[in-house]
Amino acid sequence: MRYIHILEYAVYPHLRKRLAMASYEIRSMTLEDIPQIARIEKMVFPAPWTEVAFRSELEDNAMALYLVLTNEALPGVVLAYGGLWKIFDEGHITNIAVLPAAQGKQLGKLLLHAMIQWAWANDLSHLTLEVRTNNHKAINLYKKSGFVEAGIRPGYYNAGKEDALVMWLHREDQERGVSAVTNMGSGGDNEVRE
Repeated sequence: MRYIHILEYAVYPHLRKRLAMASYEIRSMTLEDIPQIARIEKMVFPAPWTEVAFRSELEDNAMALYLVLTNEALPGVVLAYGGLWKIFDEGHITNIAVLPAAQGKQLGKLLLHAMIQWAWANDLSHLTLEVRTNNHKAINLYKKSGFVEAGIRPGYYNAGKEDALVMWLHREDQERGVSAVTNMGSGGDNEVRE
């Protein structure tokens, strides 16, 4: 727990090198991860999901996949997480978030690309998501990963006060040319969840 406290307040210059040099692991989210996930939610989003919501996703939603990203330098500390729902041959990305103090290391990109790889390996043909129209970091990440804009959902967020941009990624399009998974080297700050 000490590391979580240090990371929350970004007072960890001595750990930056450990984070940069360590290997990352992406694994399935467990019930034990939920308190950390809820804590990150509260730090990152104005309308965070609750521990109850995440518990329900893990225990009751057979179509849900939730992943966490950790690193060997900070075992047991969730640095990022993401989720998607498998609906027939489509995946709906529900969220991607990075602990604020761990942002700027392209962990959001790493997690997103792992989710894309999982989707294609599990015979999904399409991925979709919604993102706030003013979340330019997220939109940039998604575009660099091959997602394209498909429309606007008016009033989708914040009790009808914020619009959502709907984006899609089609496996067939990637196979014909642009590959999000092989485009890992492009830069940018990618610490987002919508």
